[in-house]
Order: sequence, then structure tokens, then C-alpha cells
Amino acid sequence: MRFCGDSDTSEESLRETAGGCEVAAASNIASTQCVAHPFAFVPTAGRDARREQARTPALRRTPYTVLMIKQLVASFVVFASMRCATDTTPGFEHLDECPNPIAESMSWDLVQGSVVDVTTARTFRLLEDSGEVLTVSLANVGEPADPEATDVLKRMINGKRISVMLNHSADRHAEVTGEVNDQEGRDIARKLLRAGAATFVAAPAYTLSDYSECLHRIAEREAKAEGLGVWRHR
Repeated sequence: MRFCGDSDTSEESLRETAGGCEVAAASNIASTQCVAHPFAFVPTAGRDARREQARTPALRRTPYTVLMIKQLVASFVVFASMRCATDTTPGFEHLDECPNPIAESMSWDLVQGSVVDVTTARTFRLLEDSGEVLTVSLANVGEPADPEATDVLKRMINGKRISVMLNHSADRHAEVTGEVNDQEGRDIARKLLRAGAATFVAAPAYTLSDYSECLHRIAEREAKAEGLGVWRHR
């Protein structure tokens, strides 16, 4: 037995490779018979076999195991890309005890402007970019407050640009309550509560996201555990 190739009229049987087939050749045999290898291309007899193999696309002549390896590598690359996309999704703190904000369906209005006056440890006046002046109250910041809380808030936001997240149904002609962030995206109420400058108070439903309110509760808890601000003598 030998692999298919040109016909051989010699008395001696030869073994050679041509297209992955085995062939028995003898001097009195005019035609060539091939036993196809399960993963190889089956050629025709004699010189036509090599000409057919030359015309065969390279992909069809590629060993089966090589094709499988390439498919496995491609699958791995796709899986790794999907995992990478998942890993680069923005992370959120304390999801072990707070609801995932991505799952919340509430919509909010964004108001931006500059703080023109801080009146208490939780309220201030905002000059909106539209020219309107809005009185804003920090959600979840309540009483009692540290005696220096108003000054702390002034240092944080007075004369600076901020953004306020409001329920879209809030009446802007009255005092509004919402989530306030500075230009770096830092939550002002959370900073006050974490410093022990004020105590936490629950906000009416739909005043801010459940996730933000949960972070505010944690900030107060941590300040209390460390005995900061209003928690110094408690």
C-alpha cells in the first residue's frame, strides 16, 4: 500500500504521499485505487491526482486538526472580548447592600448652574444657566447638624458650578430637593454625611435614586462608627 501518486510499472511496490490516500501498485496494474484517509482530500488516479490536488483550495487541503485549533482560538478570542467588555463596565460601590442603579427606571432632570449663596447646612441658592434662581435642599441631609456644617458646605460649593438631579415633576418655583454633585461628580450630601457634619434623614419617594440614598445611609453609618462631627459625643 502507498499513497496515491503517479502510476508505477516497476515490479517493486513503493510508498509515497500524494493527497492522503494509500494505493497498491504493481507492474501489471493499469489503474490506481485509493483508500481515503478520513481527514484528507481524495484525488483521482495517476497524474490527474496531483493536478487535481494543485487545483484544490488550500483550505480544503488543511489538516482537520489545524482547522479545529483555529476555530478554538477564534472562539477563545470572542469569549475574551466579551469578558473584557463586561470587566470594563463602570463599577458601583456597595452593591452587596445597595440596589444596582442601572436597574432603576426613574428619569431625572439635570439642572446646572453656579451657587450664589449658602443659607444653611443643607440649603443654597443656585443661579441656573437659564438665568433663573433656584432654592435647593440637599436630599438626605437633616438635623441635627454640626455647628460648623454651614461653613463646611460653603467651602464645598459657594461660588462654584454644580449639578442637581431633580425629579422631573418637581415644582421649581418652590424649594426643590435633589441630589447635588460638584464638577468632579462628587456627591455633596454624601461628603457632608461622611464627615459627620449632619445626620441622615430619609427623603420622600422619588426624590433621588434608591442607590444614592443607600450610599448616604452608609456614609452616616461610617461617620458614626468613627465618632466624627455630630457623633463625637454620642
